[in-house]
Amino acid sequence: MESMNTMKEMRNTVQEDLVTAFEDWNSEMSEGVDKLDRLSNMLQGYRDIIDLVGKDNLGISNELLRKMNQTNIDNANESLKATKEILDANKNALQNAKNKLAVAITDEDKKFWQDTIDAITEEVESGEEELLSRWQTALQVAADAYADAVD
Repeated sequence: MESMNTMKEMRNTVQEDLVTAFEDWNSEMSEGVDKLDRLSNMLQGYRDIIDLVGKDNLGISNELLRKMNQTNIDNANESLKATKEILDANKNALQNAKNKLAVAITDEDKKFWQDTIDAITEEVESGEEELLSRWQTALQVAADAYADAVD
């Protein structure tokens, strides 16, 4: 009986460790995306100032403006890519949790995997919305850069 309890504790520990490791990875990726967002917001603030005051009044060269636009495009694309990676990882984790639920034997295991599925499903839905938003941002940044290049 004691060995059964020990096995059960070990199983619970492994399950919790897997969930924790996944959440930590997800958090680290989100922090990277947030940093890109902060940099993009700063760059956009500079762009807004240039638009308000005028590049000639500020002595901004076309080359500097081109580099700022390219940096903004690169940041938007990296943010989009990272968001897609997070979404893909969440979708994979969701499928794995569904597979585990399908073979779960005890009610405790079934509840654990169903709760995990519910939590990951929320992350996937949120991630899909975030991906569309970042895709729109990347397209807008590219359109703005094109407009500047044509001017």
